[in-house]
Amino acid sequence: MNVPDQRSGYQFLEFVFSLWDEDQRMTPWHMALYLALFRQWSRYKFSDSILVSRSQLMDHAKINSRTTFARLMLDLQNWAYIEEYYPQHNPKLKSCIKLNAFREDFLMSHPEATVPRNSDFSNQISTLILLTHVHQMDI
Repeated sequence: MNVPDQRSGYQFLEFVFSLWDEDQRMTPWHMALYLALFRQWSRYKFSDSILVSRSQLMDHAKINSRTTFARLMLDLQNWAYIEEYYPQHNPKLKSCIKLNAFREDFLMSHPEATVPRNSDFSNQISTLILLTHVHQMDI
């Protein structure tokens, strides 16, 4: 997997900001949540998928309502900022998220940058679901 360097991460954020300039649906709450997701994505070294805690994302994005959080996540997924979202309703487990890396559009505007390639996301999800069920059986 190609991991973007720090410069590419900044360029990617600038690219996303330019998308937001054109997207009238985006509110400050959507932006705050996306930035919290991006922060986690960068901590995972831009891997194909990330595991995130809803409470941690809500805290970082300064969102107090689970209903608002769910609506914002659904919006980001429907608007293609998030490719895949598998929520966990158990607060002890983390949700799995795959952000849209906008590979083609981003690379066309920044040919010098590298963006990670997707691996088989469905295999990662299958493994996550299996581990989740095994963990729940142990409880």
